[in-house]
Amino acid sequence: LSEDDLRDAAYETLVACLVHSG
Repeated sequence: LSEDDLRDAAYETLVACLVHSG
């Protein structure tokens, strides 16, 4: 894993949380 991979995964998780709570 690279730092970009972790950043992308964190972003995807954040978006999923926002969509789910919205």
